[in-house]
Amino acid sequence: MKRIIFISDYFRPEPGGVEGLNTGVARLWDPDRIEVIAPDVSISTRDHRMQFDSRLSFPVHRVSANKTREFHQFVAHRVRAFQPDALLLGAITGSTRIGAAVAQEYDLPWGVILYSADLPSVSLIKAGNRKVLNRARYVFTLSRHLLDQFARKGVDRDRMIALPPAVDFRWPDGKMSVPNRPEGLEARIKKKIVIVTVGPLVRARGLEILFPVMDHLEDLKDRVHWIVAGSGPEYSYLNELRRIHKREADITFTGFLSDEELGGLLQRADVFFDPGRVEPDNFSFTVMEASHFGLPVVSVKGGGMSELVIHEATGLLADERSPDDLARSLRRVINENALRKSLSTESKERSDDEFDIQRVFRALSSRI
Repeated sequence: MKRIIFISDYFRPEPGGVEGLNTGVARLWDPDRIEVIAPDVSISTRDHRMQFDSRLSFPVHRVSANKTREFHQFVAHRVRAFQPDALLLGAITGSTRIGAAVAQEYDLPWGVILYSADLPSVSLIKAGNRKVLNRARYVFTLSRHLLDQFARKGVDRDRMIALPPAVDFRWPDGKMSVPNRPEGLEARIKKKIVIVTVGPLVRARGLEILFPVMDHLEDLKDRVHWIVAGSGPEYSYLNELRRIHKREADITFTGFLSDEELGGLLQRADVFFDPGRVEPDNFSFTVMEASHFGLPVVSVKGGGMSELVIHEATGLLADERSPDDLARSLRRVINENALRKSLSTESKERSDDEFDIQRVFRALSSRI
């Protein structure tokens, strides 16, 4: 196994699928053959990060990348001290560009993992970023669809590899409690089919589509309850829409949930709904997490979603991102008990077989 330095702004304990993926891959590496440099851009507290890092078996350096020269010097220092065989860079950011520059100075190969958020960073007017990618030994993407998107933007297709879909599952086995937050949630969902959607609540997700979808399911409102878990800048706006649409009794916004609370909610849920992304990748780590709990997934065809959900096997994918198409798929899952049970069984089996983070680890470690 190669000795590597892994540089990424996205690392636990921050919430998020990318953070989980990066941390999970690092945990699988031989702890004597990896160091992580995670620039200090986190939203968690310093004490929380220190507690998290103390439980890891490899060193994590939390260093600010705001001062370019000092960060460059620190990365160069770790390269001289650790003597890595290669650098692995998570995303295209200021810190990873510096990492690539240091790798060039010391004649080291590097690989880059690209996420959907990197698409705007790779364009004709950002030649420096493309240079980092086209000089990398390998460029890894999270889906075949995303690989095509980057190829269209000028990244060398021959050096790109689509990683298998995978997630770092963050919950232990065993029963977890359903959060009673906001107060009275347990009573609201008693004896009902629970549909769950998980944040973040950002404009790019277009979550306002939930309300016209619910309008199409008006005749089922006494049988179902919709829970939207997560926080974000659209939280107040979506709650106001809930009031305007008079859906206070039908839809609950929980706000931020801890890992334990979210796990309890997914364990209790019956259906996972992802409205598809307005942004181009249409890829979701939470869909893979929901599959681990055996939840049928209802979403939209296209992009990375078609690589995560097998239509009519592990979930239902609407042809269009329209309230009518999405409601039609939800109605089938709600009304057809045998279908819901079959989708649930297949969803869990596929998660166990295909969403294992070991597959991503092997894809990376065999090529870096």
